Amino acid sequence: MISNELNQFLQEYLAYLKLEKNLSEQSVISYFSDLKKFLSFIEEEKYSDLNTITTKLISKYFEIMRDLGISSSTTARYLSSVKGFFKYLSSQEYIAKDPAEILSTRITERKLPTVLSFEEIDKLLQTPNVEERLGLRDKAILELFYSCGLRVSELINLKISDLYFSDEVIRVLGKGSKQRIVPIGSSAIY
Repeated sequence: MISNELNQFLQEYLAYLKLEKNLSEQSVISYFSDLKKFLSFIEEEKYSDLNTITTKLISKYFEIMRDLGISSSTTARYLSSVKGFFKYLSSQEYIAKDPAEILSTRITERKLPTVLSFEEIDKLLQTPNVEERLGLRDKAILELFYSCGLRVSELINLKISDLYFSDEVIRVLGKGSKQRIVPIGSSAIY
């Protein structure tokens, strides 16, 4: 559990991310989770004053993560969260010096997503029993998902008012609350 003072700094930073940086709720939750773990580590190490935190201590945290077998992409995300937090604290003059400033966020190897073959997609689209109402619904969901190239979060947030059948498009609210218009594949309409 983190102290009230550290929690206050954390909550202020999260509000900044949401209101000033316009990050999505899910992104803010990820920052919260990452930073809560880091701040708990700091307190376990008996550091309660942010001005006494050193680059060496932050590096120790990430060495422990590496020793625990946490993936390099997850570690890079955590480091980005920690660096952003200390940069904010420094810019607000809550700390005299940013101890995370010189830490390197090495680019992690990006893996290409695995994609389904046309045969696998066809098999998936044939799965719902279209003789039943739920099967029709499921088929429509899968067709929209596939033909529009939607993210799962975009799909589950669609509303009837976002569908424009006569124009064969849908309005999608994507990452960062950005709206876009996407054409609907004909098989998803009929």
